[in-house]
Amino acid sequence: MRKERYPKSKSDPFGLISDIDLSRDDSWQGKVFVTLDVDWAPDFVIREVDEIIETLGIPATWFITHKSDAVLQLFGRDQYEIGVHPNFAPLLQDSYKRFTINEIVENARKLAPSATAFRCHALVQSSHLLEQMQAAGFSVDCNVFLPYTPIPALSPWRHSEGLVRVPYCWEDDTWIAGRCRTPHEVTETVGMRVIDLHPIHLWLNSETLDRYQRVKENMDDERFLRLNQNKDSMNGVLVAFLKMIEDLSRK
Repeated sequence: MRKERYPKSKSDPFGLISDIDLSRDDSWQGKVFVTLDVDWAPDFVIREVDEIIETLGIPATWFITHKSDAVLQLFGRDQYEIGVHPNFAPLLQDSYKRFTINEIVENARKLAPSATAFRCHALVQSSHLLEQMQAAGFSVDCNVFLPYTPIPALSPWRHSEGLVRVPYCWEDDTWIAGRCRTPHEVTETVGMRVIDLHPIHLWLNSETLDRYQRVKENMDDERFLRLNQNKDSMNGVLVAFLKMIEDLSRK
């Protein structure tokens, strides 16, 4: 039996994706799972978002895309679980010949040898890709995004490939684009709530996708990124996230 890494009481609403057990409804029903798709964010962004999550004292599942000093500091922390965020999207381009499916899967496994959970970049998936990830030892798939399905109807299930599929109900960039339920619905509706964040949107406090597009090609320019942070204390991804955690912690 897996030892609980994040010490919590029965009333604690927060959990890690690997806590989900299909044989125990109480492992996911009414729980909140914070996940982050790293998406090659620069180290200074990862470190500062890490500080935010750590200060909040909540568990989080990080889906990593690469190894760096800041990413390596996320490993081995009781508060965190490391999953992977493989990028199969280039395979959709006819001219792409850099990596095969097997090589992308192998690289994902090398990133985090003990990881059990994954979410694919851009949610690229197919029965074959899921089969390959399962064969590489991954057991939990977080690729299913249901932005409008009523939260009480959400639950994990077992896929035909043997994977446990865990749907998520809220995503930061989709929300600021106006194509997702509101943060208020996440906090006020009882059920399994898996939310998806991106370190860059949290750090920028993005309130529009235009803010991200302005910095996208200059991710290594820390000064430029800091000049483009949203300092509005009333609006943005970081503001919404902190309010969600505050409200959920009171439940």
